[in-house]
Amino acid sequence: MANKDHQTGSARKDWNLRAREDFRHAIMSTVKGEKGEEEFRRTGVEDANTIASFFKGRNMSDWRVLEYGCGVGRLMEALSRRFGKIHGIDISDEMVKLGRQRLQGSQFSFHVLENGDLPFPDGCFDLVYSMHVFQHMPKSSFRSIMPEIARVLKPDGLFLFHIMHPYTLRRKLQALFGVDQLSFRHLISVISKREQNKLETYRRRYYTHGQIEQILGYNGLRLINRVRLGPKRRYLWNLAEHA
Repeated sequence: MANKDHQTGSARKDWNLRAREDFRHAIMSTVKGEKGEEEFRRTGVEDANTIASFFKGRNMSDWRVLEYGCGVGRLMEALSRRFGKIHGIDISDEMVKLGRQRLQGSQFSFHVLENGDLPFPDGCFDLVYSMHVFQHMPKSSFRSIMPEIARVLKPDGLFLFHIMHPYTLRRKLQALFGVDQLSFRHLISVISKREQNKLETYRRRYYTHGQIEQILGYNGLRLINRVRLGPKRRYLWNLAEHA
């Protein structure tokens, strides 16, 4: 129940607030407001190229694809030239509303995530992908949605997702001991029961290679590729195949 409360309660409230304030900045911290629209779209193309690079040599034009945590469709728009039908699902109904306004046409379909359950039949997607999403979830929530992702994948379907690699000793300790933060300031806030930040869904979680493989394996997924990208190579991309 706690996992679903997070997915439909505090998480939705936080991301709806961000969507109303400045959805571009909420999705990409390097841009702000309408003046950042060009950069917002440019980063979408850049990240879409990274995603597509995992599937070189494959015919993707007829793939049925789902983006988990689609926001307003930044990646969906950029990937539309490569994939067939693209579905996007997000916890924020405000983001989904904006996405439907920005991307119209039969190729795009937006959905609101309710109670952690994916509103799709078993085995209907060739690919599920996600970027900048799971790192902001409590680890228990990440684990709880994995069976749903595995369920909607076709046999031999692919799951590509981005997570934060523990690139420093402190981050490794966070990952190993399963804590969301590891700092003196955070310890004091816990002891004193003070909230540092009410919008907890920006907090990053870190995973070791072994933890990722364990979570995938438990849900019938086999890791077939892993790449570290970005500043300090801290963005860990994982490509898994449905058994």
